[in-house]
Amino acid sequence: MRTGLLLSAALAPLVSAFADTSPLFLYSTERLPRNVQLGKYQTFGRAEQFLDVVKATVSQCTSDAYILILQPGVHETDFKDPRSAPQIRKFSETDRFMSVMDAVGYVDLNVVEDYVKTKCQAHTVTVDASTSSFNSFEENSTAQVIKLDFPVLPIHSEARKKGHTQNDNFLSALISMMPTAKYTVIYVSTPVGDPGLLVHEEKKVVQHETESFVHHQSILARDISDVEPADDGDNVGGVLSRYQFFTPVLVWSILLFLLLAYIVSIGLRALSSIQVSYASFEKETTTNDPKKHK
Repeated sequence: MRTGLLLSAALAPLVSAFADTSPLFLYSTERLPRNVQLGKYQTFGRAEQFLDVVKATVSQCTSDAYILILQPGVHETDFKDPRSAPQIRKFSETDRFMSVMDAVGYVDLNVVEDYVKTKCQAHTVTVDASTSSFNSFEENSTAQVIKLDFPVLPIHSEARKKGHTQNDNFLSALISMMPTAKYTVIYVSTPVGDPGLLVHEEKKVVQHETESFVHHQSILARDISDVEPADDGDNVGGVLSRYQFFTPVLVWSILLFLLLAYIVSIGLRALSSIQVSYASFEKETTTNDPKKHK
């Protein structure tokens, strides 16, 4: 039995040091082209070479469905655990699997999608991986392109393993619901250290904060509208009873002012205690006057 992922990991003991590489996988239920079979398990490679292999496989148009998977921020070390990604590991144990465990570069799935549509007259099926939902597949004569854009894996180890397993389970469920047994899986990823991932995360945080702010403002406006205005007779005690002068900001300002005044007073006291003997700067005219030596 072939263990492609474990074999590739064993051949690359220093691969974890490469943060700018990412794994690329290709699997098909049909037989791969002969030139692809010759170099199935590659440790290092370029994304452009992998794309050429994908095009060579897709050009046969032997599959009814083409699953295009994008998993940002995944690394070769994420597949070392035998329990991680059981579906992809199942692919790797066949003779129809090709991998580049540490690829340099990026494969644009939009290019692959357009190529499949052009070569095999395929149409795209909408799948929302973020909500784990997808439309029912239609049984027709044309091939289907199924795009899966998985979210970025978390950084922490336990959450990362959980997210990786959930994405793999979703892929397994998707395959089990397809009306065909002839399909090709193209799995691409982006490096863990890709700056685009940080930008993506910052956008998600900003969007979350914006939504939270809008929600808070809506609740605040609702609460204010629900409160009835108080009568003038309830305003007893005048201004002093209804306003607070000693706010936290004012208290801290006073304390800061007292601290600065204390420091300045110490400095002035130190300066005033300094005594300078001006006699040391006077010239000794008695020793230098030539008249007194006559």
